[in-house]
Amino acid sequence: MGLRTVDGGRHWQRPVPGSVTDGLLTFDTLQFLTCEPGFFVAGDPMSLHRTRDGGDHWTSLALPADADMVQFADPARGWAATGSDLYSTSDAGGTWSAPKKLPTDTMGSPPTFRDGSEGWWAAAAPDVQPHVYTTRNGGLSWRRL
Repeated sequence: MGLRTVDGGRHWQRPVPGSVTDGLLTFDTLQFLTCEPGFFVAGDPMSLHRTRDGGDHWTSLALPADADMVQFADPARGWAATGSDLYSTSDAGGTWSAPKKLPTDTMGSPPTFRDGSEGWWAAAAPDVQPHVYTTRNGGLSWRRL
């Protein structure tokens, strides 16, 4: 069972029973973009859970196979990553694009997107100084900095 806040996190309450699907919720997957649209990843198999009404009702949506890192830049545009691939959605997780290959030394956290095109990803490789990658085209290509 999930929790809900209506005052910016000062107080938390249990939602109406059955309003959140069963599954393990970890707070690192919970993302609210404004008061209304929100997302989290949970379950076995992992699926994306989406709300458009502040958490009163949730819809369960399929994720690409093996995707476990999900991040949204706005209520429609988001990304799901596996260890080697990045998928994108422009309809709030309803459908996912064909995978794009990721740099091989990205770390175990999702990329961070400021909008639909600009993204950043931390990276490190053995015996190499830590570095970041950036994209200006929504993850189609990455440039190492």
